[in-house]
Amino acid sequence: MKHTSEGISCLEIVPRFCEKFCNANNISSNTQLNQELKVYLMKRLNVSKEADAKFLLGEKTNQYYRRLNKEVKGYGRIVSGRPEINATNIFSPVKSTCPSRLTLFEIAFALGLNDEECNEMLRAAGQYDIHLGGDPQESIIFFCLKKGLSHLDAIRMYERYCANNPLSKVLKGNEINLSQRSQFIADELLKAMLIKDFDRSMQEFEQQLGLYAASYSYYSGRVRRYVLRLLEENTKKGKKAVNTEDNRTSSLCSDFCILFGRDKRGMSSELDKICKAESHPTREFVYMLLCLDYYRNYLKNCKVYSLEEYINNWLDDFGMEELNNTRIIEALLIELSKYQFHNKKNNMVRYNSDSWIIVPSSNRSYIEQVGFILKEYTEEPKKEGFQGPKVYIPISVVPLIFKNTFLQDLFLKTPGVKKD
Repeated sequence: MKHTSEGISCLEIVPRFCEKFCNANNISSNTQLNQELKVYLMKRLNVSKEADAKFLLGEKTNQYYRRLNKEVKGYGRIVSGRPEINATNIFSPVKSTCPSRLTLFEIAFALGLNDEECNEMLRAAGQYDIHLGGDPQESIIFFCLKKGLSHLDAIRMYERYCANNPLSKVLKGNEINLSQRSQFIADELLKAMLIKDFDRSMQEFEQQLGLYAASYSYYSGRVRRYVLRLLEENTKKGKKAVNTEDNRTSSLCSDFCILFGRDKRGMSSELDKICKAESHPTREFVYMLLCLDYYRNYLKNCKVYSLEEYINNWLDDFGMEELNNTRIIEALLIELSKYQFHNKKNNMVRYNSDSWIIVPSSNRSYIEQVGFILKEYTEEPKKEGFQGPKVYIPISVVPLIFKNTFLQDLFLKTPGVKKD
């Protein structure tokens, strides 16, 4: 990619994004963030050397999951493979990794942390405290950590009260906006959690989880209707479209895979589950689909909305909070919103209305152009000896369709992740 007097390489925009993202998280570097987490974990493990912390953390995590898998008694597995690897990678002397929020919760269970201790660890890792009310999975984790319950207890509670709820009609009293709904549920759950008697607290908490079934059915129903509309439009536009699930989703899946580097089988399965009302789509899946929809109709959409505005308008309609710049994938979409592809000038696009960015080709579709820029943000340099700019946490290690891996089934652990 050559520089010209008219513009700058899109790679030069990445450090700006990196700096803004680090500022939003109040950290200066990946190294500093990991160091604070390492100090916390070494203190919890009562060791002074990182090598000892790595060994102990791996042993405790492995033992914990072996015990839980025995408790399942052959009916399934909590995790397969080696669950300790994600945790011990924090202390890797070669390439220390920033753990995902999910990994941090797994560490909390393995080390027997309570809710306050888990929040302390989350803060050390640059994360926000456990959220109560907005997400049934995290609310259940909160309860289980507070009451000294296990990972398996969290799974069973989620499966019993929140998983696979039908997209049923919701009473008018539950048709409230996100902030009201989240606050109401949080208040009710907190009341139950604060009851000192364990059995009564558990009973009250589980009763309140029914609130999720109604409210999530209502808003998931809206998302489902949106997905069905996308598929219907895709069918009408296809030259040789046949009204079968495979053909209806083929074009949509292809574009999604180009944009986010996904595998078609995983994407098709996820869309199929949503269409059949077998799955409540996650927030991440929804805003990625909205991103795709925006660029599939770019010439029309860009005249009215930026990408960020477009996604936020739909999220509001779905009862979800707006994009947040402190979450890595959402921060990436907010940054991507500043690229104006309708102002293409040979092999350049306008960035943030004040500079031109060089892209490799002028005859690519909007989805291909956006896909290229996403790739520049998410892929680490492959050339030997090349020290290019890197995003604070390489997005290549964060699942773009982020599912809570220990609270959902095996497929949902890695939906649509492209196999190398």
